[in-house]
Parts: sequence; structure tokens; C-alpha cells
Amino acid sequence: MDIEVDGGITLENADILKEAGANILVVGSFLVFSEDKKEVVNKIKNII
Repeated sequence: MDIEVDGGITLENADILKEAGANILVVGSFLVFSEDKKEVVNKIKNII
């Protein structure tokens, strides 16, 4: 079963969400407003 979290995802809380069982993180606003989108995507991928 997949557990998705949508909203409020940051690099600071992504680890906690993964530990809680989430395996899908929707990072819409966080990604859009980040300066280095490629870096954010790579870091989130490494967490999940």
C-alpha cells in the first residue's frame, strides 16, 4: 500500500514523513519556490 503526503513538504520534514511510513511526497510549492529545483528533486529522491 502507498502512503502519500501532500502539502507542507520540506527537506526538514521529509525524513520524518518517511519514517512515519510515507513513500510518496508531493512537493509542489516547495519545488516551485526553490531556487535550485534540480537539487531539491535529488535530495527528496535520496530521502524516499
